[in-house]
Amino acid sequence: MITKEQAREEIKKLVEKYNKLVESGKSKSYNEEMTKKDFILPLFRALGWSVEDGDEVTAEEKISKGRVDYAFRIEGIPKLFLEAKSLREDLDRKEFAEQAINYAWHKGATWAILTDFEGIKVFNAEWKSVNYLQNQFFSINCNRFLDNFEQLWLLSRESLELGSIDKEAEKWGKKAKKIPVDKQLLTDLTRFRELLTKNILKNNSSKNLTEEELEEAVQRIIDRLIFIRTLEDKQLEAPVLQSLIRENANKRISKKLNDAFRKID
Repeated sequence: MITKEQAREEIKKLVEKYNKLVESGKSKSYNEEMTKKDFILPLFRALGWSVEDGDEVTAEEKISKGRVDYAFRIEGIPKLFLEAKSLREDLDRKEFAEQAINYAWHKGATWAILTDFEGIKVFNAEWKSVNYLQNQFFSINCNRFLDNFEQLWLLSRESLELGSIDKEAEKWGKKAKKIPVDKQLLTDLTRFRELLTKNILKNNSSKNLTEEELEEAVQRIIDRLIFIRTLEDKQLEAPVLQSLIRENANKRISKKLNDAFRKID
């Protein structure tokens, strides 16, 4: 695993390479693919990510209404999604930030990154705001990468694995403290039962279910939902339920939910 000092040296070289490119005037001809290959991927390699490992860093990941440039995972759990732009792109464009946040939100991941290497913007995608700036945790210009190295290191594999970025965001009020899943479910349980009961009766009116059969069906679904959410909360499984709901808003999800249950079984 790369050390912080090794990472600092590699990033220093990348910044020097970038500045030379700008001075030569060649940066204007850099497209997105060149930017990703020569700067963005090497940056995240220096931050400890195995960018060549398709299980850890996935390129062109499909999202509900498009594709995100890169998904970063640890043990199969999505940690952040990255939207790349070509060198010297205007990262302050509202649609770019909203695109990055939307991708991560749909997949149930907390962190979204927008970068052209010259700048990096980091957003919390756990909620959607009218003003995307409310989602922004921090931003860094490449010429401040070394001065603000500890902040940049929050995007390292080590930081994401240890939850360092989450703790730092909580400290600054940029991430809500996690409510234990058992307490959250306990609060919602009565409402869940009522909604499930009505839905099962509505969709199985011809079966004349007895009260005991209805209660058993409701309890079985709730037990499975609690089990999956517990696995997700402990990061033993990817956020299947949240992603499923967000990707299929206003659609029937019973078949996909059954598929999720079978996968866990």
